Amino acid sequence: MQNITLLISRFAQNTGEGGHYYSFKALASALKKDYKVRLIVIGTKFPRALEDIKEDVEFIVANTGPAGRRSLEHRLRQGGPSAGFIALDQLSAMLVRRYCRRHKAGLVLVKAGGPWPKRYFPDTNVQVHFSLTDYHRAQARRIGSAKRLFYIPNRVRRVLSISPDAEVLRSELGLERDEIVIIRIGRITETYRAAFEGTLAMRRILTSAGFKARAILIGTPECQKLAAELAGHCDLGRDHILTTPRYTKDASRLLPVAQINVGVGRGFMEGSSLGQYMFAISNNDGLPLQVENETIGAFLKENFSMRVKIQRSEEKRRADILAVAENIRAGQNDFAPAREWFDSWFSAERIPELYSKALDAAHELPERLTRDYFLSEFWLFLAPIEEWLRVNSQATRRA
Repeated sequence: MQNITLLISRFAQNTGEGGHYYSFKALASALKKDYKVRLIVIGTKFPRALEDIKEDVEFIVANTGPAGRRSLEHRLRQGGPSAGFIALDQLSAMLVRRYCRRHKAGLVLVKAGGPWPKRYFPDTNVQVHFSLTDYHRAQARRIGSAKRLFYIPNRVRRVLSISPDAEVLRSELGLERDEIVIIRIGRITETYRAAFEGTLAMRRILTSAGFKARAILIGTPECQKLAAELAGHCDLGRDHILTTPRYTKDASRLLPVAQINVGVGRGFMEGSSLGQYMFAISNNDGLPLQVENETIGAFLKENFSMRVKIQRSEEKRRADILAVAENIRAGQNDFAPAREWFDSWFSAERIPELYSKALDAAHELPERLTRDYFLSEFWLFLAPIEEWLRVNSQATRRA
């Protein structure tokens, strides 16, 4: 089996619980079937999202300065030769780019979710993009033809429909089998405000229409102010906000308690694997809209972010919510198209096949001394200065 290295970073400004860490776990698990995989986290803090696989991960404490780079490259050499490196974020790719060039090792940079960086994104030879929008943008900025870009939507593991943890939660909350449950899982930040508020709005619509309904919000409260606001908007006994690690750690295991999922990013994909009725936010605002075969393409293009632009009146959205509730009340708890989406685009089972092509391309196109290579080195030089300015700016605001 070929030796490959899977990399991700975490520095002080990062919470360590973003979706790309779960993508890292999904990639690691799938690639181990065909490769001997070395897992590395680079940075100053170990990500909380990876605690359950900590024994399998090398944590290399390093910064972006010269001493940190030398320490990192020494550790990489100690691990022996690697046929290729897959970096799940741009900083880890930039940190190993010099090593890959010197040792003629292939480098695959994966652009996961989130908007395109405002200032700089490395123009490495081989890239994988989760969103079609990012893929097209990368194509447009290619300097030469000797580059390989791959559009591979994010891949997730299938969620088990029978979950002891979900049954425990059902019992704790006193959920009845004839209740309609809407779930929203994600970090509680201003970025995702619309998804959380939309979930509560959906529950209120169903209650007003005479349905027995509950809303469950699960997420790490990165923004305490928003978490407090959401708690204040919850109706006792009908809405539940769960923020402790007992619930937020691998929260997808709790998805089976619900029939309706307000999904963003990988949360949408995990809900699809269960055949849940999938709703999503468009235009970063407003009432969630039901995703169907006619609209799945628009969301797929944007990696199921809330930046998707779909015009649909609030009246139509309300009507769709009520129609779904009627289906559930009639016993139609499974939305078959969602399962088809998962099998076609999201299943982690195809990861080895898809990423082997990117690794082969990286072997054929090793990193070289290019203008962008030196630009990457320049940004690494600036990184400690930017971090110092950020920390001092925060301290000034607190004072």
